[in-house]
Amino acid sequence: MKPSLTFILPILILVLSSCSSSPVVKNINYADNSEQLFIDSKINNQVAISDKDRQLLSDILNNLFLYKGLSDGDLITLESYIEKNYIKKVALSEVASVISNNIKLRKSGKLKISYLANKINKEYLIESLLNKNYPFEVSFNSGYKIDVNLVDSKLKYFCSSLMNDQRALIETSIFSTNQKSESKLIIVYLKQFEAIANQLREKYPNNRFELVEGLEFENFTKKVLGIDTSLSRHQDIQNLDRNIDIKNSPRKRKDFNKIYFILDHETGKSIIPIFRSYALDIDFYATNKILLGISNIKQMNDFEGVLIPGPSYFFKNISKKGNISSLKNELDKALIDDLIMIERVSQANFSNIDLLLNTGKVKYKNNSCLERDLTLWKISLDDLTNRS
Repeated sequence: MKPSLTFILPILILVLSSCSSSPVVKNINYADNSEQLFIDSKINNQVAISDKDRQLLSDILNNLFLYKGLSDGDLITLESYIEKNYIKKVALSEVASVISNNIKLRKSGKLKISYLANKINKEYLIESLLNKNYPFEVSFNSGYKIDVNLVDSKLKYFCSSLMNDQRALIETSIFSTNQKSESKLIIVYLKQFEAIANQLREKYPNNRFELVEGLEFENFTKKVLGIDTSLSRHQDIQNLDRNIDIKNSPRKRKDFNKIYFILDHETGKSIIPIFRSYALDIDFYATNKILLGISNIKQMNDFEGVLIPGPSYFFKNISKKGNISSLKNELDKALIDDLIMIERVSQANFSNIDLLLNTGKVKYKNNSCLERDLTLWKISLDDLTNRS
């Protein structure tokens, strides 16, 4: 007879208790950047692990922390990996706690939910539910109304929309730190996002705001960076004597150190590579809004080096899928999946639990709205496609 999770957990606890030197981790430490992805940070790189075992361990831990349901076989495998020291000692108590929470969710019975949603969001809801390892009952005749535009809407249980959470992180990260600096920020935006730019202009009037108009992106970039002035000065000097070949390396202005792009995908993929070619030493920032049109993770190459709000493990998981219809659809599915996860936790009567959702870490507290704890990470295809 196949052993149950309830039977396996005490065995796992015995394994953990033998590691008396490992500290108790009360709060989950989400190391979320391009150098060390969250799941990878749990794996012990001091022990020789085959590529096959490393990938399987990574997949099991991914499902464990994202509460996607563990089979009995997965947990037995995880226990064997713990015995082989494949998981860092500092992460063991954290793993045990999450296993316990997974078991509690598994025992919580049938999930019952009611929503009003359009056709595509209904499909995402059903797809998410069918991917879970628990019974459910769903009604679309009444209940909470899900907005069509998921990334910009405040979903049930959350304090704010995903995009507003990301904008808030960028604002906190770059505007507040530049208040006392002589260097200014440049905000490059489209007309359709003028309301967002104007809100920032009111709060931080000493920065530069540049509206993208037309399709002359090369000339626009040179103007914003001050390179057009440098080129014009070179031409004036050259005109003094045509017999002399004067070499010139265009230099950008020095009165700014960060650029925040508030653009759609089509404009962003065209203009950011031009900015990057002229300003390698400048930090670029943008929300996920600028990525929504990509249909393959390799298309993120146009945004290489841009700092965006995490979590990076979401994009790591997307990279395993190859071609997708669009990142927007994947992000919409992720938001629906997060919503289902919170419904499950709520109906399982958790009063307080740390959750690693598709769209970021949250601390669930009964009767409180959820705030995503996001971090900034720098887009790097090497991190997304080459790491195991």
